[in-house]
Amino acid sequence: MDASSWAIVLATFTGPLAAVVVSLWRESRKERRDAQMRVFGTLMASRGSELHLDSVRALNSVQVAFTDHEHVLDAWRDLMAHVNAAGMGSPDWLPRYHTCLIVLLSVMATALGKKALARELRIGRFGAYAPRAWADHEQRVSKAYEYVALLAAGKASLPVFVTQVAEIQALNKSPSGLPSVQVDEARGGPVP
Repeated sequence: MDASSWAIVLATFTGPLAAVVVSLWRESRKERRDAQMRVFGTLMASRGSELHLDSVRALNSVQVAFTDHEHVLDAWRDLMAHVNAAGMGSPDWLPRYHTCLIVLLSVMATALGKKALARELRIGRFGAYAPRAWADHEQRVSKAYEYVALLAAGKASLPVFVTQVAEIQALNKSPSGLPSVQVDEARGGPVP
């Protein structure tokens, strides 16, 4: 066999193998890109609602989806350091959170090749929409949790309003302060 025959035999076997390897590599790369886009899309969609469950899940997925993007991981670490620090109730917590989130989203957009969106985010066009009612609801729920915590700690009391005054007055008129009940001894219970 001459050299051209060997080249044909080699190409016959290595061609399909190379095609499979390239196909698997492209599929793996597409899956990684899809995961990155899901995380980025979720964070963009929920950026107006800090405590939204989807936002928290997406933030927890950044480290996995963007493993090879050190700039994204650095911005994510800054945001996580702020989120996990004490002081969520302080007045400067939310503006700092939004600043860290915008930096993270901007770096993610750049990593995903969305340079125009990254530029929009960097120049301060946050553009998040969340109905005011959601924020009001979150605030009411937060206050309710705080009140329950104060009750459990014994630092607050629960107001009680009496609405059935006639029954209470009847209780006060009985000599013992308790309502009088006739007992049917055969049945072992009160007389109907």
